[in-house]
Amino acid sequence: NDLIEIEAYETNSLFELQQGVIMVSKTQNYKDFEKEIDIQQFRDSIIDYFSEIPDPRRDDRVVYQIEHIFFIILSAMLAGANSIQQIVIFAQAKAQWINNLIGLTEMPHYGVFWWILVRLRPEFLRKLVRGWLDSLPNKLKDQVLAIDGKCLRGTQKGNKLEPVLHLVSLFAVETGVVIAHHPVEEKSNEITAIPKLLDGMDIQGSVITIDAMGCQKKIAKQICDAEADYVLALKGNAGLIHDEIEGYFKEAGEVGHDYLEHTFHSEEDIG
Repeated sequence: NDLIEIEAYETNSLFELQQGVIMVSKTQNYKDFEKEIDIQQFRDSIIDYFSEIPDPRRDDRVVYQIEHIFFIILSAMLAGANSIQQIVIFAQAKAQWINNLIGLTEMPHYGVFWWILVRLRPEFLRKLVRGWLDSLPNKLKDQVLAIDGKCLRGTQKGNKLEPVLHLVSLFAVETGVVIAHHPVEEKSNEITAIPKLLDGMDIQGSVITIDAMGCQKKIAKQICDAEADYVLALKGNAGLIHDEIEGYFKEAGEVGHDYLEHTFHSEEDIG
């Protein structure tokens, strides 16, 4: 990624300050996003949607409106931020831009973002973000959506080495945003979590990619029923279906694909 220099501000940042600058990458993602969506519409969608939710804080201690906090959080996420610390850095770097749009002269500190996020229940927060994403223009949704599962570090209990929190996420490749995620239940696997992740999601027109774990008939049917397309990884341990598909492509190649309408894309990489 290209690195750019931005003015350093007083923050709780874990990034090392050197010669008055912070080196930050992925800012180009934000510029691309700014070209693709009307910023006023983006702002209004957040303010209108999140101003209606109950604020978990005490009224007499509220300095920043909850919709303004979520405007900064979601803007930072679309810029590539993936932690509270990076959200704080984004807010300081884009302070003038934020002030022009929502009238904040002073940016929230780390504790403000942390307090809001820990006070909202994860399931409620997932529904909030999912509902807001459904209100966005289609061009933010009609794209490649990748599904993958990861075990979260630091979630083990006691002396156990195995993480106890395993999440399956739906990731928008172009915008770099996790649209939704669902925990894998104990003594279960991603095969049972993926249908629950997709249930109720508006994925019409998207291309869903999943690794070999999700290569299941029911999952493929669920994607097709939602009027989306899929790209599934197929491994040799799938048995007969793997052999049939391998043989099909081999036979089609031998006759130059004469009887098979198709398109293809090919890239060569060093090594």
